[in-house]
Amino acid sequence: MTDSRGAPGRRVAELKPLPGGVDQQPVKAKTMVEACVEAFNVTREKTWFENAVMCFNWFLGHNELNMPLYDPKTGGCRDGLMADGINQNQGAESSLAWLLLLVTLQKLYADEILIQPSSQKTD
Repeated sequence: MTDSRGAPGRRVAELKPLPGGVDQQPVKAKTMVEACVEAFNVTREKTWFENAVMCFNWFLGHNELNMPLYDPKTGGCRDGLMADGINQNQGAESSLAWLLLLVTLQKLYADEILIQPSSQKTD
């Protein structure tokens, strides 16, 4: 993984559309979150935890269009970002990517709370 300058680093690459208008899809964002979670589990470096959350927030509107893909009314996830807006479809693959990441992040947070020294836990 490289940083924004192309140098080895810990910054996560952004999901920018490629030349030719390739869409950003939830499955690709899911892969990025999972990679960051795995890097955190191996290294225990907080940066990877933060990057996992940043990538997850892509679903909630922290993306190039500033529009959420997750739909709280249906519980589903839209199929992706396109150059001209959001693909309003809510296919199974996108919705499952969202739901699996919810579980992944909940487990990540729960595990971190459980392994904190008792003096650091908050009530």
